[in-house]
Amino acid sequence: MSPNSQLDEVLSVLTDKELWMNLKSVVDKNRSSDRAVKSQVFKGKQFSDAPMIDRIDFDHKNVFCDGSVSATLSKYAISKLTAPNMFTVRDLHGIVVSQLSGAPTSDWQEPLIRIIGHVIAELGVYWDEQLEGYQKYSLGRWETGEAHGVPYGETLWTSSNGFQFVVFGDVVADSLTGNHVNLNGSFYGWATWDAIRDLQNDFERASDSLFKTMHYICQSQHSHSETCEHIEFFNSDGPSVETLFSDSNKHFFQQCVDSFFLQSEKKTESLEQRLRNCIHLLVEADAQTS
Repeated sequence: MSPNSQLDEVLSVLTDKELWMNLKSVVDKNRSSDRAVKSQVFKGKQFSDAPMIDRIDFDHKNVFCDGSVSATLSKYAISKLTAPNMFTVRDLHGIVVSQLSGAPTSDWQEPLIRIIGHVIAELGVYWDEQLEGYQKYSLGRWETGEAHGVPYGETLWTSSNGFQFVVFGDVVADSLTGNHVNLNGSFYGWATWDAIRDLQNDFERASDSLFKTMHYICQSQHSHSETCEHIEFFNSDGPSVETLFSDSNKHFFQQCVDSFFLQSEKKTESLEQRLRNCIHLLVEADAQTS
């Protein structure tokens, strides 16, 4: 997905009438749910006739803090984005609160334009930092071998909506085991900081399980595959660099991470959804402490 396609998706989601109709319904309901509090604050006036500072204060304390607003944004906006998401419900909720607090729902047209502009501005913050690798993630120590060498700037995973995980390696000499490599990676993409942080957390959970799976498969084939001949005792937590970057394993890793990030569709029994569920179960199982 190109940056233009990503922008088109953001605009499509944020201009969807269903989103704003449902949000207006929730806000109007919250504003009228506690008539006693409302009466005390506004002294019998209608919401639109009260001073702006009173309206904003009321919305912050009684309207937008309600979980139904976040639930509406999640259902009608975030769930319609291609995963991994470019922005989070927390991002959108914060912008919505800043722009809509105190504004009668009949006067939302101008604030909605500002909301879209704010979201796009937040997304643009990290696009130009690709060369720096603004979010680094350690993959730990891996064994090197002659078949692949040390990866530097090699893409391990690319999502359908433009996120990339690029790997960099630094060789470290070890008197007992010879050379090994400390692998680090950086996420690149058009996203908010909050979305990148969520992406890293999810990717870390998924990749740890997938690396273990690849290592176990490789160990079981050790006597039949040259791919696994460089795995040594000190590298028991994951495969060698050769194993990770072999064409077949890179494809396996790519497909599994893609499946992990698929949106859940409860009423769908497709192969993709079943694979997604299997990987999530694998990740949850590996996360168990006992």
